Amino acid sequence: MLNCLIAGCSQKDPTPFKIAKLYLNRVEVIKDIYKDIQSNPLSYSENQEKICQKIHILYSIDQEIRFALLKKNNMQESKQLVNNLDLLNYCIVERILALNKGWLSFKEYGKECESKLWVLVQHSPNLLFQIKVLQELERLLKTSSVQPQCYTYLFDRVAIRLNRKQRYGTQVEYNERSKEWEVLPVENKTKLNELRQKMGLTPLEHYLRQVTEIFNKG
Repeated sequence: MLNCLIAGCSQKDPTPFKIAKLYLNRVEVIKDIYKDIQSNPLSYSENQEKICQKIHILYSIDQEIRFALLKKNNMQESKQLVNNLDLLNYCIVERILALNKGWLSFKEYGKECESKLWVLVQHSPNLLFQIKVLQELERLLKTSSVQPQCYTYLFDRVAIRLNRKQRYGTQVEYNERSKEWEVLPVENKTKLNELRQKMGLTPLEHYLRQVTEIFNKG
């Protein structure tokens, strides 16, 4: 797949080669973290500083590679490379949560660490893992031990993956005909913004503008 990416490289446009090199470099970083957690599992148990540091690294790579591949090289090979990256990250995140016997609440690990962890779970290829985490977040939500955003986005992601309608309108897709981002099917359109407000989310119209601005950069 990397060969497909590099095939588009030329002296005038070295971008595909640079992205391939970046990808390989970042994969090695992830593999090193995986080896570390396998050989030193106890150091990942309730060690807040180390755990958040590794989650920050995984999150940064997740975002860097996603935008480099999906935004600038919109092709099937790029999506498969991102899927492979998600699988590597999942193996580490699942292990960290298992070692700590559950979710890393912002009350102990801080909002930034929890938010970055949520993104990694959101991108996990393992649906059963996502469902398991979602069930825990639902319980934690009742005691305000998780940021509502983590729950709402994961709830919608799981619903869509199960071919159901989402509840909070967080999952969108790009319409090639209209050239606009559109929200995927929701349970209740009339009460959507009301539900979003209760969970601390912006109105749908504002959210769609944000998504458009993010993907139009560059």
